Amino acid sequence: MARADVASVRREVARIDALKLSTKSSDRTDLSTKGAQVLIGRASKGTPRKIVAHIYGETGRHDDTMYLQGGKPLFVFSVEDRYARPIGVSSHVKVVSHIETPLYFGNARLIQERIGKKVVLLTPFQKSKVEQETLKSIQSYLGKDEPRGHTG
Repeated sequence: MARADVASVRREVARIDALKLSTKSSDRTDLSTKGAQVLIGRASKGTPRKIVAHIYGETGRHDDTMYLQGGKPLFVFSVEDRYARPIGVSSHVKVVSHIETPLYFGNARLIQERIGKKVVLLTPFQKSKVEQETLKSIQSYLGKDEPRGHTG
């Protein structure tokens, strides 16, 4: 994707969703003390193209759906739910905050961030920080032994 824009990212995400990816799901205890589930979808050559992660916590839940291109982020959709009380305090879980954050990338560079439907304007430093955090999350979800930078 030479010159990335939101429309071209959306088209590529739709193309990835149309692929017949082989998937592997794993329960992970290294991502949160309350546990996590990570599903990795791979293209025919074994290249990771989609990651779905559910991270459970005492005071909330975080979900990431990540689309990859050449091992780098293309689109990330994060959902953060916060609970009224910690899980251990009450058997009834009430979500008091729900934030959706889509991130659009081109060549691993952040081209747009939204919170809900509102576009967020970021400084170059803030963009760089989001890019670094996203790459760190991808590496964490894939695990230590995962080959990086493959195309597919």
